[in-house]
Parts: sequence; structure tokens; C-alpha cells
Amino acid sequence: RAQPGITIGTGEGGNAFGDRFIIRGFEARNDVFSDGLRDPGVTTRETFAIEQVEVSKGPSSSFAGRGTTGGAVNSVSKKPIQIDFGTAELTLGTDNKQRYALDVNSTLSDDTGVRLNLLYADRDVPARGDASENREGLALAVAHRVNSQLRVSADYYHLRVDDMPDGGVPWDSLTGAPVPGRQYYGQNGRDFLHAGADIFTVGID
Repeated sequence: RAQPGITIGTGEGGNAFGDRFIIRGFEARNDVFSDGLRDPGVTTRETFAIEQVEVSKGPSSSFAGRGTTGGAVNSVSKKPIQIDFGTAELTLGTDNKQRYALDVNSTLSDDTGVRLNLLYADRDVPARGDASENREGLALAVAHRVNSQLRVSADYYHLRVDDMPDGGVPWDSLTGAPVPGRQYYGQNGRDFLHAGADIFTVGID
């Protein structure tokens, strides 16, 4: 949202494409990468296992392949590093908001490291009636340096999403404001978003 030149299209208003990036006016929903590899599928992603996000604006076919006219987005996952540490994050707020995250890195030897990230998040969407979000995630990464020229890594990403989606509220074009008295546009018990991802990746450098 803070990156100039990018518009985030959403699934609201009858848009059948869901959330997507538009970079410098060009559709970029197929130009999303994870650790330099094209994202294998359209799925719900969480930030608990992401170290940083890289945005390339302008034609990027030299590294991202044909069709990246507007640019590309690459998310860099958390990998083992040569430092032992552990961090825990706790976020509490109104509307039953709670988010717990754990990030632990361990160097098993001079050549082998492992990193574990855990997530539990649950919240109601403020002022949006029955809309809510629930996320549970795990990310495990192992890296081993075989010799000075060869490094092998393996990653496992697990996420479960149980949301009551917020479809927005009707808009009154005459008054230029939302229809009064409606906080949530949907049917509790019928509308839902259940999503899951189990991604296993092996890398050889």
C-alpha cells in the first residue's frame, strides 16, 4: 500500500479475479514470486513467514519471464541464518483481536541451520458485523551447506484459514454514502472462506 506505482485490486464489487496487483497500469497477478520462483498457485498468504517483499517496477522479463510488462512482486521467506535467536510477538486489541507469532532460529552446526515460525491469529473485523478472521500457520526451513560450492535447503509452509469474509455494504449512489443501518453484507452461516496451503520446496544453490 505504501509503494507508489502499484494499485491493489480487490474482489469487491463483482470482480471475479480476487485480490491482485496492478503495477504501472499493467495486470500483475501472474507475476507474483516466492523466493524467486513463480508462485505455484493462487492461495491465501500470511506475513508471519516473510522476511521482506521486493517490488520490481517496469519490464522485468530478464529475471521474471515473459509477460512481466508492469513489474513483479517477490516475497522472501524467512530462512535459517548463522545466529541463534528466538522472538515472540503478542498483539491484542479491541474486537477480540489477538495475534501470536513465534520465530526461532538455531544453528545446529557450522553448516546446518533450522528456523521455525508459528502463527495463531483471531479477530473480528471492526464495525463490520459478523465478519471475522482466523489464521493458523507453521513454517519450517532447514539449510545445509554441503561444501563451499553446494548448499541445500528445504522449506515446509502450512496455513489454515477460517474466515467470515467481508463483502462490503451496499452503496447509495444518490447520497454518495453507504446504505444506512448495514454493517455487514452477507449471511452468517452460509458465507465463509475456508482455505489451506501445504507447500514443500527444495532448493539447491
